[in-house]
Amino acid sequence: MQTCPLAFTNPISQALGALLLLAASLSAQNEGWDVPTCTEGVVSVSQGTNVAMSCNISNTFSLVTITLCRLRENKTIFHNVSQGRFSRDDWQLWVQGGVAQLLIKGVQDSHAGLYMWHLRGHQRNNRYITMEVSEPQGLKDSDSTQLLEPGTFRGSEVPSVPSAGSGPVPGVVTAVSIFTLAVVMLACYMCRRSRQRQKVLLTQRGSAALTRLGGLGMGNMAQPPRLLLLVLLLALARGLPEALAIQEMQQAPCFTIAPVEGSVNITCSTSGTLSGIYLKQLWPQPIDIIYYEDELMPTVNTLFRDRVSFSGSQDKLTITMHRLQPADTGTYTCEGVTETDVFRPRHGTLVLVTEELSQGAHRCPEFPPTASALSAALMVVSFLLGLGLGVACVLVRIQMKKVCSSRDKDSAACVVYEDMSHSRCNTLSSPNPYQ
Repeated sequence: MQTCPLAFTNPISQALGALLLLAASLSAQNEGWDVPTCTEGVVSVSQGTNVAMSCNISNTFSLVTITLCRLRENKTIFHNVSQGRFSRDDWQLWVQGGVAQLLIKGVQDSHAGLYMWHLRGHQRNNRYITMEVSEPQGLKDSDSTQLLEPGTFRGSEVPSVPSAGSGPVPGVVTAVSIFTLAVVMLACYMCRRSRQRQKVLLTQRGSAALTRLGGLGMGNMAQPPRLLLLVLLLALARGLPEALAIQEMQQAPCFTIAPVEGSVNITCSTSGTLSGIYLKQLWPQPIDIIYYEDELMPTVNTLFRDRVSFSGSQDKLTITMHRLQPADTGTYTCEGVTETDVFRPRHGTLVLVTEELSQGAHRCPEFPPTASALSAALMVVSFLLGLGLGVACVLVRIQMKKVCSSRDKDSAACVVYEDMSHSRCNTLSSPNPYQ
């Protein structure tokens, strides 16, 4: 079968064809930014009322995930739903085009908390809405539905939103402090019991009954600390991997100089897994530069169209900006996105574009350890401290047994006599030198 090329015979058709081809190429290069707008602030409602929260984006939703956080309990209400209507218990979600609306009928205390919206259109974005439930104010308000449009603000407080890259740092620090205190108290207790037991063995060695009774008593009294130490070590072994697995974002370089028409490389990496990654300009004005996600077409700002290239994956991505101009001077930072968190590095990259030919990248200065790294270090130090104290206590007991065994061979060293003439004073006489 013979195929014919597409041809335009008159000037009008040629102009129309050129416009169509230009529109197709532009849509392939840049799909546009979602620009999400959601209900802001704290939503304060009364029990028994109906309330609606919504999020809008400029493009069409492909996936929406909503999670309710209450204290330490996270409940996923809707996970990766697309267009349509969805219902679960008292929650109803309606997604149409670029509009997503969550309706709650008959609000109760169990509906209060932090609602995390994970929105996916051409990019991934996380938004947070806090809902507070108060006592009912009357039957008049119970039949109405409070519809909160995007951008509205209810309440005077700011919602408790997880910070970027945050982990369970306060809880870890508290656990480390408690564990360290427990280890110190246990060490003091074991040392005191060891000294008491040594005195008892030296003063009561002559009586077998007292020795058996004292050994039984000491064994029963020493068992609870052993169990406590075992429980603490098991708890630490369980919490240590979680503290070490706290995800962080790294970015390099810290400062770079490039000539006009030159290029720079910015590397964004993380210790965990990301769903997508942004490169944003913070100074002189905050704008989104690129969004990259594996197996999807990246979104590039029109200012950097055809001037950006990528290498690597979203977990370790190198972004190269070409044909730099003096207007490109600014501070750039990476931002990793997952379904529940947003991760940012401790520093960005300052790009200075000059007309001179000098070019170079500078390493970032060493920063003090972050809270997550500090908590992990405290966990490791506490574990080593507890392990060392446990080994020390075992070695002390073994040494005591060796000393007493050696003294058993020399009866004069271990036999203790009591002066019966001074029984009321309960004094001990020195060993008999004539025996």
